[in-house]
Amino acid sequence: MLICNELKPRLVFSDSIGGCEILIVKISSFNIFCIYRPPNIGISHTKLLFKTLTSKTDKNSIICGDFNFSNKDVIWTNSIPLPKSATGELFVSFFNKNCLKLHTTSPTRGHSWLDLVMSNCKDSITNCQTSDSILSSDHAAICFDLCINKPKTKQPMIFCRKYDKPNTRLLNIYLSSILPSTSTSNYTIEDKYNSFISNILTARDQFLPGTYISKFTPRYPASLKASIKEKARLWKIISKGKSDLIPRYNSLNLHVKIQIRKFYAKLEKNYIEKDPLNIFKYINRHSKNNNTIPSLLVDGDYVYDDKHKCEIFAGSFFLDSDTNFIIPELININPKFIDDIEIDSSKLLKLLNSLPNKEGLSPDFISYRFLKNCSVSLVSYISELFRISLDSAILPNIWKESVIIPLFKKGNKELVSNYRPISITCSLCRVMERFIFNGILEFLLENNIISPHQFGFLPRRSTTTQLITTLEDWFDGIFSNKNIDCIYLDLRKAFDSIPHDLLLYKLHKIGVRGKIYNWIKEFLTNRKYRVKINDSFSSYYSAPLGVPQGSVLGPLLFLIYINDLPDIIPKGISVKLFADDIKIYLIHDSISQCNILSDTISNIELWCGQWGISISSDKSYALYLGRNNQMHQYKIEDTIIKGLDSIRDLGIIIDNKLSFHKHFDTIVRTAYYRMKVLFKTIRSRSIRTWTLVYKSYIRPILEYAPEIWNPHFKKDVLQIEKCQKFFTSIALKKYLCLNVDLQKMLIPL
Repeated sequence: MLICNELKPRLVFSDSIGGCEILIVKISSFNIFCIYRPPNIGISHTKLLFKTLTSKTDKNSIICGDFNFSNKDVIWTNSIPLPKSATGELFVSFFNKNCLKLHTTSPTRGHSWLDLVMSNCKDSITNCQTSDSILSSDHAAICFDLCINKPKTKQPMIFCRKYDKPNTRLLNIYLSSILPSTSTSNYTIEDKYNSFISNILTARDQFLPGTYISKFTPRYPASLKASIKEKARLWKIISKGKSDLIPRYNSLNLHVKIQIRKFYAKLEKNYIEKDPLNIFKYINRHSKNNNTIPSLLVDGDYVYDDKHKCEIFAGSFFLDSDTNFIIPELININPKFIDDIEIDSSKLLKLLNSLPNKEGLSPDFISYRFLKNCSVSLVSYISELFRISLDSAILPNIWKESVIIPLFKKGNKELVSNYRPISITCSLCRVMERFIFNGILEFLLENNIISPHQFGFLPRRSTTTQLITTLEDWFDGIFSNKNIDCIYLDLRKAFDSIPHDLLLYKLHKIGVRGKIYNWIKEFLTNRKYRVKINDSFSSYYSAPLGVPQGSVLGPLLFLIYINDLPDIIPKGISVKLFADDIKIYLIHDSISQCNILSDTISNIELWCGQWGISISSDKSYALYLGRNNQMHQYKIEDTIIKGLDSIRDLGIIIDNKLSFHKHFDTIVRTAYYRMKVLFKTIRSRSIRTWTLVYKSYIRPILEYAPEIWNPHFKKDVLQIEKCQKFFTSIALKKYLCLNVDLQKMLIPL
């Protein structure tokens, strides 16, 4: 069943009952039934079918499908069914009990009414007609109009601001002349920032005016527009009877089609070759992936309105504050400290110039692109603003506001719990955060404060390095005929549940003091946020807990918060961290040793309770390795941890035999799927474009962390190499190289 997304359909029921297929979809207030009943099916299965349909049929039901009732079962007289067999009696009983009305107007195969359209809602179906069969079917098609209130949708519009060199140069000259005068006329950080934003927004609108354009309106060259206009003119003349112009019209029509294809191919080629990573944006834009948030299931009811969705997400993302924490005493206290950083104008200018050249959502409407293009004229004022903010530990109020975008993780899209909040903060605040981030990180690395067991968000550490160290331990244990029990622990809302008082306590203990400490304290205090979906916003909510996901400082603050967790792990147990992903494992040769791992899990539970976070028992798993592993059961809060045969660990599927066969199958299947998407989407015939596309979109899938799963079976090697050969053959055909030796023209890597 193909349904337009604008109608917001929702699946109600889908199953096979007694050999009959039933699909029920809800659109607006209607339940649309699609039924297939095979011919010559037994009466018991038919009875089961109508029993199921009766239980699902409600008011505003539209039932259509292939019922395969011949004239020996039912005959129709003035749209009223008359039974001719026991099967027919079952149908007539169902028809009458549910007050159905037939809309089909004629037989659909010979003299038999095999395909039916029925409803129990008045005036819902109009213009029901039987037409020629579709494709190779021997049944006639039934076409009808369904009268529903289709939601009004606006054509997507985007705001374009042209940053051409003359206007950008004039804008920088103007900003350089007005900003020095505003610097001395305002005294508080709030006044300075508001004046600064007001001046640059006014100047931006004056020198860089923009306009709203349709997202789907093509901007053809003048010659192509003229050809399209001439084609339309000829068609009007031909429609009035001037048939002698048809050859000219056909020729012009072919010319327009060719030019449009070349126009889009050139746009595509320029866009992809400008930056190979643009392929991801291009695919998402053209593959019609449904990235919108569907109807949400809340307390058994569905929510369709975007504004209502925003309020539901806003109320669920952050937990209520609990101020009854007793701060545990940390044993390790760092004697060194960092209390200030230098706001150097040259470093700031370098940072501004390295910003991505893109417009984006920001609470103060200042984009990275604007900061980058006006960096020279703004750098002195911004450095002064940053210095005052750091010295006084006062932030502009808008720096504490976040716009949150719900980002789907995995699972059922209708459940609010399967989304994470991504905070969008002010662009200048993010630049300031970057200065503080760099200063703190340099201090932590110089003094070896970060745990060696942590691999997330750190230089020279990655998913690959973590997995290499893990597998090295595992293989050593297996080669020694030992067993490995590995527990994967999932922290529930880890970033969003950190108590600020405890975080600040840990910052002070590791040596973050003075101005930096006070600035971070103010950064975390009295934060508020609102959720955005499409053009709708929620009300403002306070965020008494957590660090903003999507901010620059958020990941580093979380690493500091969880940094002392490995200290509670006893000897004999190994721990590996990647941000909030915790993995502990025991290499043992006796099941009696497993009690150590059970005690470790209890210690981690206790540690989490002390520091205000919790473990999600339903998302924590166990992986058992070793030939004679007895699979000892472990518990979290009296819940047995589920054991798995394989698990995705930092992007690599690891099975209990360390064969990586499932990983090979997965990456190959994903690569073929991506190829299918590319071949449907990319129009270019440039071999350079196809090479870039392969290296950016396909190759990273096949070559992610090969040090971990390096294939040593010939069949696995051939399976992976076959992907490149398949892609190469199709790419060369698109390049119009049909009669070449493909082995000699493989794309160079």
